[in-house]
Amino acid sequence: MFSDNNRISTRQIFRLFVFDFIGMSTLVLPGVLAQLNGCDGLFAIVAGGGLSSVYLWYLARVMREMDGEPTSYMKKSLSVWLSVVLGVLLLMHCIIEAGYGAYVFADVMKKSLVGEESYTLILVLILLVTAYAIRSGIESRARVYEVLFWILFVPLLIMFVIAANDVDFSYMGPFFTHSVSSVADGGFEVFCYLTPLFLVLFFPAYVKQKSRKKMIASVYAALWFAVIVLLIMYMILLGNFGNRALGTMQYPAVILMSNIHLRGGFVKRLDAFMIAIWFFTLFALVGVFLFYAEKILYQLLPGGKNEKTEKTSEQKKGRMDWKKWGTLGGVLVLTFLVAEWFCYGNLTEWYIAYMRWLGVPFLVLFPLLILVVGKAKRKRTVVNGILLVLCLAGTMQLTGCGATELEDRCFPMMAAVDKNDTQILFSYGFPELSQKENTDLAEAKVNAAMSSGANFAEALHEYEGQLSKTADCNHMKVLVIGQQFAEDEAHFTEMLSYLREKELYPRNTYVCFTDTADDLYAIEENLPEDLGSYIEAYLQNHESEKQIRLLNLGILLDEQLNQRQVLQFPYLTVRDQAMVWESNYVIDHGEPAGRKIIDG
Repeated sequence: MFSDNNRISTRQIFRLFVFDFIGMSTLVLPGVLAQLNGCDGLFAIVAGGGLSSVYLWYLARVMREMDGEPTSYMKKSLSVWLSVVLGVLLLMHCIIEAGYGAYVFADVMKKSLVGEESYTLILVLILLVTAYAIRSGIESRARVYEVLFWILFVPLLIMFVIAANDVDFSYMGPFFTHSVSSVADGGFEVFCYLTPLFLVLFFPAYVKQKSRKKMIASVYAALWFAVIVLLIMYMILLGNFGNRALGTMQYPAVILMSNIHLRGGFVKRLDAFMIAIWFFTLFALVGVFLFYAEKILYQLLPGGKNEKTEKTSEQKKGRMDWKKWGTLGGVLVLTFLVAEWFCYGNLTEWYIAYMRWLGVPFLVLFPLLILVVGKAKRKRTVVNGILLVLCLAGTMQLTGCGATELEDRCFPMMAAVDKNDTQILFSYGFPELSQKENTDLAEAKVNAAMSSGANFAEALHEYEGQLSKTADCNHMKVLVIGQQFAEDEAHFTEMLSYLREKELYPRNTYVCFTDTADDLYAIEENLPEDLGSYIEAYLQNHESEKQIRLLNLGILLDEQLNQRQVLQFPYLTVRDQAMVWESNYVIDHGEPAGRKIIDG
């Protein structure tokens, strides 16, 4: 049996801090660094790790004067007004951090898993489950994340290996193109995302006196473990996207996995596995800030005392501590408002500015103001860790609560875009069309002819407006582009920009070119399966024969921005009612450059 003694091991501290560091830094930071430093962002990561190490050394010196949590010290040793002011400022910082983390959490889930669901509903469910989980206390959090550590990081390592196969070393550079001050600025940005380090001030109450040095060593290890993971991820992201494309992405690590195309179609959405990893890391980050925000507010209220290790008389009698539930409710409401503010105000830039000019200076100065405090009493934080696991499992049900039911969706296997003399043409290819007895009449009529519009977006909306069901493109296999459309540079560029912005199709969708899309549709009735699945299988079966690596939509979108490579995409033609691949279509530094006959 586990002992409820308000103590956690140094190994558990290591894993707790790893989860606190990994989530936000690897999810958001790479895109920010690419904007600031490009390939020199690697040096910025190392600089940020070094600055964080100095900060941790500073916090360790502060803890020598402490024997408990900062809020307890302040209330005992400082004047009432100063302890209240510092406590309120610390509370506000924790709520802002929790609010921003909850915003990113909900935003990732909405954009990647439940796009049609309400952001507010997702946010409310996240906060409620997190609030329930943190009632289990520090011991339960430590036990849960000790178990989850290898369960999450082994799959992460496997995903790194898979993604590393697509690294293009031509994207790895040039280096030393930014000034020292610019790299230092990027390093400070890294430091801002690693500031959960200040939470180490709260941990002496949970560690035996003789283990304090080992605790600091564990935090150092967690810090540099996170820095190394961030370095590896940043190199992989640079090698897959290039610094220009990477700088335009909000959550590049999620997009990275959506680029990967595994043969056989067994797993289409690898990004879902990556999101599962960040689910737990963001959950941990939001939870830890809510945990300490509630404690700070509890102690700030009139009559609020530091929680004792032993049970209170009310708890011994089985009574509920309504005051603690009230403070938790207040913290949840404030966090919800902050997260909503971030979402609807699009205030990510405000968060960055806050951390630079207010958050980090406060976290640096705050410990200086409590060096004079005396010893404090320990806080009681013990309950059952199994509840946290149940809460996490319950939150995962969010992935199944989309607004559009399965029976109200159709699943296109391919998309085709073309052009005539005056209009842009568009259509989807559905698997039902190969099974004539099951074909929906409305869909059959739509697919018989491509819709038209003045541009790609208009043609797409015209087509989807005629469908009897909502198009779910998560299983899209192939994007077919007509040659006439490809050679219209303005419309071709507009389509790529639209697809990048809207994220309509999986990035691992194969891209091929053809004379006209109608020629390919004409042979579909003679195929054993739908046209999209047939083209995918045909391309994969002939990839080695043509001595070419199949390229996907993500690579095409990135190259439009990077303009660093010459890409060749399969060019399919129809001859004698059969599809043949005798040439490739060339994209030269982001611009269409015509057909190239395959040698031999």
